[in-house]
Amino acid sequence: MRRNALFAALLAGLAACGQREDAPPLAPIPAAPRLLVIGWDGASFRAIDALLAAGKLPHLAGLIARGSRAPLCSTVVPISSAAWTTATTGKGPGESGVFGFHEPVANSYALTLVSARSNRAAPLWRLLTGRGIPSLVFGVPLTYPPEPLLGTMVCGMLAPRDATYTWPPELAQALRTRGFLPDLDPWLEEREPSWAEAEAQLDLREQILGERLALDEWRLAWIVFKELDVLSHFSYGLDFAAHVEPIYRRLDALLGRLLALVGADTNVIVLSDHGFASYTHGLNLHAWLAAKGFATRRAEGASEPL
Repeated sequence: MRRNALFAALLAGLAACGQREDAPPLAPIPAAPRLLVIGWDGASFRAIDALLAAGKLPHLAGLIARGSRAPLCSTVVPISSAAWTTATTGKGPGESGVFGFHEPVANSYALTLVSARSNRAAPLWRLLTGRGIPSLVFGVPLTYPPEPLLGTMVCGMLAPRDATYTWPPELAQALRTRGFLPDLDPWLEEREPSWAEAEAQLDLREQILGERLALDEWRLAWIVFKELDVLSHFSYGLDFAAHVEPIYRRLDALLGRLLALVGADTNVIVLSDHGFASYTHGLNLHAWLAAKGFATRRAEGASEPL
């Protein structure tokens, strides 16, 4: 199966290195395969199938016709930080240590944002770097702060705009000069990013990705687009399908251009971390415990060490 091609090529290369001088020549080693992974954060077949049936996602439809499609279970809880960490490492939250967007501060009740340092599992590009195989990592959530790797990394969700969010480090200022934003920061700005903002960033991402895919040496390119997820979070109470259709169509057009850039010999995976559905019920466990007399609230501002 083609998903094993990277490892097959590595084994063939090792076999060639160990060949005796008097041995018959080995068959030519095939050209090193490449894998392009494109993440549509927040995408689901619930929205995609209607758009496919209407002929509005032609490039995704073409990929499905040439390959295959399948539902993919998310993590428990289905949240971007945990799910993308699982996708890039093959390890669930219990092994990676990433369960959500916050983690406890040692010896206190305080919480802090998770980061790449929270991940106890090795992402695929780190394993490839150790084997001399270059990668392009672009926009993947929870990759900040960036790690040295063989290739290029542009961090995604939770990367501060004013930080060094790239590897190599000097790339960050070059991208910042062009107006690139590693994250739309809706949880910090407490406002809905406009479609115009999202589309402008997608236009810029397309330009930058075109440059990196064409110029960089890479065997793995892992790219995540977060705009769909961000806009979907502000779609509750609206006509959800109508609200997200423009972003799906824009992502499909971008998919077509990326496919043209990498060529027909590149293996391609389009995947999502979770979908979207209405929340009809919820439970605030802390409030329930307090209401039932099992817990009491501390005075405002009071804190106690563990």
